[in-house]
Amino acid sequence: SNSFLSSLGLHLHESMSLLDVALRELGRSGQNINELFVSTLLHQHLGKSIRDPQTVRSLLERAGSTWRAKELPVVLRSLQQSGLELDFQSLATVALKTCKQHGEWATAQQILENMISSGTQTDSFMYNFALGTCEKSRKWELALELMSNMATNHVEMATGTYNIAITTCAKAGERAQAFVLLRDMQGHLVESNSITYGAVISSCAKSGAWVEVVNLLQEMATSHVDTQTSTWNASISVCATGGQWNEALALLADMQTRDVATNTITFNAAVNACAKGEQWRAALQLVDDMATSHVDMNTITFNSALSACGSSSRWELISALLVDMSRKRVELDTCTYNSAITAFGKCGELQRALTLFSTMDTNHVAMDTITFNAAISACENAGEWILAFDLLDEAAARSVDRDLMGYNAAVSACAKGGEWAQAVALLVQMESLSLKPDTITYSAAINACKVGEEWMAALSLLSDMASRRLEMNSFTYTAAVSACGREGGAWSQGLHLLSEMAAGRIALSAQLHSSAVSVYDSAGGWALALSFLNDLLATSHVGVDIVTVGAVMKTFRQEGEWTQALGLLRLMARKRLATDALAYGGVIRACELADEWIVALVLLDEMTAAHLIPDVGTQNAVLRACEKGGAWLSAFALLSEMTDLLK
Repeated sequence: SNSFLSSLGLHLHESMSLLDVALRELGRSGQNINELFVSTLLHQHLGKSIRDPQTVRSLLERAGSTWRAKELPVVLRSLQQSGLELDFQSLATVALKTCKQHGEWATAQQILENMISSGTQTDSFMYNFALGTCEKSRKWELALELMSNMATNHVEMATGTYNIAITTCAKAGERAQAFVLLRDMQGHLVESNSITYGAVISSCAKSGAWVEVVNLLQEMATSHVDTQTSTWNASISVCATGGQWNEALALLADMQTRDVATNTITFNAAVNACAKGEQWRAALQLVDDMATSHVDMNTITFNSALSACGSSSRWELISALLVDMSRKRVELDTCTYNSAITAFGKCGELQRALTLFSTMDTNHVAMDTITFNAAISACENAGEWILAFDLLDEAAARSVDRDLMGYNAAVSACAKGGEWAQAVALLVQMESLSLKPDTITYSAAINACKVGEEWMAALSLLSDMASRRLEMNSFTYTAAVSACGREGGAWSQGLHLLSEMAAGRIALSAQLHSSAVSVYDSAGGWALALSFLNDLLATSHVGVDIVTVGAVMKTFRQEGEWTQALGLLRLMARKRLATDALAYGGVIRACELADEWIVALVLLDEMTAAHLIPDVGTQNAVLRACEKGGAWLSAFALLSEMTDLLK
């Protein structure tokens, strides 16, 4: 030690600062400190100053700043074994407090273990500091272990101890453990306060367990525990996460009824809940209430309101909020632009979304992955796949990460444009970026093949999904079956997919019904299509819509099966399914092919009585049926009516 101290150029009479400097220099050199070195300094060089408790306390408090906190256990053991008359329990408490400040949970645990093994008494203050290190580092398992050690060593666990442990669990998102600690606390008759309940409520944030939060608030009222603004704010935030905007507003109203102070955080949480619930009117009302109540609005307030307006289909509201932000001198950050671009995209205002996107550079606002995803999604909604491709290229040029969400939106844009080859090209590009396409990606690409009438490509993608063990859901199969249904020669593949769905117990969606009808019609004609429809009417929980019925009606029309078509029309009435002009038109066209002019005229009269307007094709079908049946007077009367309508 003498040679080391000499190398530092220090004088031996510099007392406690000598050890401080030595510890610091060893830490810088990366060397570990041993007890022999510290003991040598204590006995040979530090003199009487080591007996001063305040000097020792100062040394321990500097751990983590001037020297490494992980050396605390060595220093404490050396002090304890030095034979000096010091209050080691007090010094250990100081050391644990230092560990808490620097989040040194492993060091704190070691100090406690050393104290217990040496027979030094531990108390709740020490454990609370050790628990504090767990809270900072979110080591909830260690916190529970420390609580167990306290019970084993008969150390009192008071309200503060439980609060620290519950807060640790809350920060780690361990809701179940937070509730276990609360009930254990109550079981041991330890008083719980607003901090306790606030921590348990915070533990519900990640999972959005709003029912538990409402029950906790009621429990607080029953137990006469004061509820603070922060507790209510956390509760409203949990409701937002849980998608319960109405409960969030109910809690806000309850706060106002109880005269609990509301603040910006309160309203922001409520506006966010409305945004997630797509309740734009309620969100804007809250913004108005903030202005009326003179509650400060910040960037978060407007960002949530902008998100809510995305479901309004009213782009002018989005523009008005942006103007209001500028007028109130509220900062427009990246999240603001992201929310506004997303909202414009949902409203179908692609040009406004892209214009706002382009102003970010001018206003020196950084673009991130979410920004590009929002712009690409706007292109997706408009079916502008070329612009979506351009945005992906621009993101690469700016070194902005491209993720799965952005590519999924671009693939969907290709689907809307029927650009199946471009969609497949994006899948290949994703692989080059080590992005793994998921079920959504493949489903969108298969949908592009459907629009492009490329059933073979759709089936190839479906096979690729199977090889990757990706889940194939109802949407995936709907796109693939629809692709087969559009191509008459692919009916066998369509039947195979439908059987796969049945084997996998994947429910047929309403969108798939009409495609399935086309497949069954191609496979076995109208009889098989009608059998499928009857099965749907008898067993389907999804419901049969007019599009599906229209698809079956089309098979009757094409083969002139007017009796079957008429029977289906009457069945729709008995099942209380809405009939439209297309359904009547299908039956009338079937009557035309079968030369059933009288039935065609009767059906036309029914349409008039039901206030259904026949299209030109339906009227022409009736005229042709009358022509074939030689009913020239009826044809002339109908033609006169048609002429009158055109006047």
